[in-house]
Amino acid sequence: MQLAAVRLAHESEARASAGHGMVEAIAAHDWSKTALGPYGEWPIAAATMIAMLVESSQPMFLLWGAERTLVYNDAYAPLLGFKHPHALGLPFLDVWKEALESLKPLVDGVFAGGSHYMDHIELKLDRGEGLKDAYFAFSYNPVRNGDGTVGGLLCVCTEKTSSVLADRQRLRMEERLRESEDNYRHAVELNPQVSWTADHDGRISNVSERWLELTGRTGLGETWADTLHPDDFGPTLETWAAAIKTGHAYGIEHRCRLRSGEYRWFQTRAFPRRDAEGRIIRWYGSTEDIHDRKVGEERIREIQAELLHMSRYTALGEMASSLAHELNQPLTAVANYLSGCKVFLDDPAPDLGAVGEAVGEAANQALRAGEIIRSLRSFVSRTEGRRQSERLGEIVQEACALAMIGSKHVGIDLDVRVDPDLHVFVDRIQIQQVLLNLMRNAMEAMTGRAERRILITASASECNAFKEIVVEDKGGGIDPAIFAKLFQPFQTTKPNGMGVGLSICRTIVEAHGGRITAQSVPGVGTTFRITLPRL
Repeated sequence: MQLAAVRLAHESEARASAGHGMVEAIAAHDWSKTALGPYGEWPIAAATMIAMLVESSQPMFLLWGAERTLVYNDAYAPLLGFKHPHALGLPFLDVWKEALESLKPLVDGVFAGGSHYMDHIELKLDRGEGLKDAYFAFSYNPVRNGDGTVGGLLCVCTEKTSSVLADRQRLRMEERLRESEDNYRHAVELNPQVSWTADHDGRISNVSERWLELTGRTGLGETWADTLHPDDFGPTLETWAAAIKTGHAYGIEHRCRLRSGEYRWFQTRAFPRRDAEGRIIRWYGSTEDIHDRKVGEERIREIQAELLHMSRYTALGEMASSLAHELNQPLTAVANYLSGCKVFLDDPAPDLGAVGEAVGEAANQALRAGEIIRSLRSFVSRTEGRRQSERLGEIVQEACALAMIGSKHVGIDLDVRVDPDLHVFVDRIQIQQVLLNLMRNAMEAMTGRAERRILITASASECNAFKEIVVEDKGGGIDPAIFAKLFQPFQTTKPNGMGVGLSICRTIVEAHGGRITAQSVPGVGTTFRITLPRL
């Protein structure tokens, strides 16, 4: 009768060695004093769910009986912290007693026949480091016995703590960015320049005392080159020689060694003074310390790259509840098909054809869940900075697949019309990030609307120099007061929005040499246009 439990026992050793440690732990645990009863005599519904959840890489757990006995998989174990593995088989509300007031009403509601689906719950949990805030998205659903009574609770969950902390880290980065820009302004305004002059043939004839203070050298004659960084020595001398030969203004950035041995960036500029016949009689120059600016510019680039990367995690964090719902559907289907197989196999003359069909359908549903996870992992794992010729249609289709996760239940009609032969020279992930942001915004804008339709088109300009992507929704439009500042950071109409999504979209598009614009008609909808160069 208990095929799922028997299978757990027979495969526990092999699965434990393959990374399924909870299978072995479940098989070894003494369940006789719990609501589940002795191992091998579990209720069919419980055994089926446990056999299913231990196979999943999504954090899941089952609560059974009046004691709310806890059974969980390997993916959920890290969420327990120091409570794993001792939490196995204990009452769920004893395990998380520090969050009893928040969790008990939800759990009791499911055992009363209800269900809960929350995309954001904040709990104070002790997982070995004292009480700390933790954030989750989860789906609680009842598991019924053969007679229809509720025997347990199945939870599919995703921890969002990292995405919430990423939002906070992003705010700190933006503050550091503003501070870095302020430091640069002060450095430019307050740092004195080193003035110098040279003869018509380029030999330094006078240098301010500031240079001696900085480098320990006078800089006269040819000695100024002694402080140059080895990598900058050749290019700097060649540029200076070319200026002397042509009489053109001189300008270059290079590194010089200071008295302390440290190398810093400087910008040197010089202009010739000519006599009445146009002959150069002297050069007047200045050398300015631009090290803070160079470091600041590099740090700004690093922070911008981090912001772009973190915004993808934030987008997935906002989609966590939809992901939990989307995964719950195929996983529940797998459980139902396997339960059906059990019924067929219990028959004295089982219909093996029907069993095969049910197993095949269960496998298809498992593959569907795997494809969802793989697409999300691919979206966040690749790095920016790799621009190459890409098929625009493939970029749009992949972005649509990510955006539509969990959207079927809200009736979104997605119409994509893109020529498969269109090519653009872009960073694939960054442009998908822009499209994902626009489509998720469009979905939210159409909440409660009678017509929920998104149209995405792409076309080439007459000279084929540019490609235009159009994302059009049937939402309620954008408030004119917000529309005027639409692409500015920290402008949002969402209760929990940061207001940086469209600002990041503009940064990405303009970094590609393109442009993003919007048109909105209140009560009718909004259209975004993205123009990208072909090369």
